[in-house]
Amino acid sequence: MVTSFVNAKGGVGKTTISVHYAVWLAERGAKVAFIDADKQQLSSRWLQQADRGVDLWTIEHEQEMLDRIAMVRGRWDHLIIDGPAGDTGLTRVILLRSDLACLPCGPSDLDLAGTRQEIRIIHDVQEIRGGPPQAWFVPNRVNPDQVLTRELLAVGDQVGIPFTDHYLRLRFPYADAPGQGSVVWRMGAIRRHAAEEVRSLCEEIYAKEIDAGR
Repeated sequence: MVTSFVNAKGGVGKTTISVHYAVWLAERGAKVAFIDADKQQLSSRWLQQADRGVDLWTIEHEQEMLDRIAMVRGRWDHLIIDGPAGDTGLTRVILLRSDLACLPCGPSDLDLAGTRQEIRIIHDVQEIRGGPPQAWFVPNRVNPDQVLTRELLAVGDQVGIPFTDHYLRLRFPYADAPGQGSVVWRMGAIRRHAAEEVRSLCEEIYAKEIDAGR
């Protein structure tokens, strides 16, 4: 199963969610592969500390991406891809081989504009493939007290793909986890709310993987 986290806009939460999801799967005994397709390679450095049991590659070129996905598919339980920002060619290649695509987006006009660009690419790929990948909009850095957040959540299915039921709020532990080389549920009881939140999102993404594989 190939699950990608993509968005043309950087800083929307692709790395945070993809790393937590990979570790969550690995802790449940799954054989997990991870491709870091972002030039900054933040998820690679984070994962090397958070879970050395996840097999990891960094890839920036389209043919290498195709070759690696072909090699991994069927030999690992899950392949998680942290997609690049701004590289639409590489993103298209990723989507052409993904079963499930998650699009994190924060409550800002810039984030939403980048996400709309990615949704257009997804629709193109879905037309080419005759269906896949399933795609889901994942709200991130949500603060229900802010006008921008309420506007984002009110957009709903108007963006062209459905929203996940669960999302991540604007919480300090998510920003702190990479520096700790950890995931939020390992960072003590004070991070309990963030841990519960991200676990619920991981469970939902996993359920959508199962549905996409039927």
